[in-house]
Amino acid sequence: MATVSAKVYEHHKKADVTYNVKIRIYQKGEKKFIDTPHFLSLKQLTKVKGKKEFNIKDPFVLDIVDKKLKDYRRTISELEDKLDFFTAETIRDYLKNKDEEIDFIKFCDNYIQQEKDDGRDGSAANHQTVRNHLIDFFKRNSVSVNEILYNMLVQFERYLKW
Repeated sequence: MATVSAKVYEHHKKADVTYNVKIRIYQKGEKKFIDTPHFLSLKQLTKVKGKKEFNIKDPFVLDIVDKKLKDYRRTISELEDKLDFFTAETIRDYLKNKDEEIDFIKFCDNYIQQEKDDGRDGSAANHQTVRNHLIDFFKRNSVSVNEILYNMLVQFERYLKW
């Protein structure tokens, strides 16, 4: 089972004498880290005896980090048997990107490029046309997949017929 914990290391001291809180992912003897937006001063930390690391003393930051750790642990637990196929690095990437919205236009661009690379220029041209119409319909270059719903597709169809 993978583990996650908050870590603040002595050697991660910044020029302004603050330390970044990191989330450590440990899986199959491998460690990887996720940076957090939290930078703490020595007043907010306590030195761990015999180690080159600190514990978080600040209750506000500790509460925020604990909530994030609980969320990560829940996500890891939900992977169940699939977790055996994950390395610390792939768990880190999965946790970092799990809530990321998928930009459908960016997805289209990647898909169209793959078609071109595979020599499927006709299909790529057709998909490029659909992509361009979506951009015209939404009047922007970024569209979340969460915006593509039944009603939107009906409106898009009307737009194309107009």
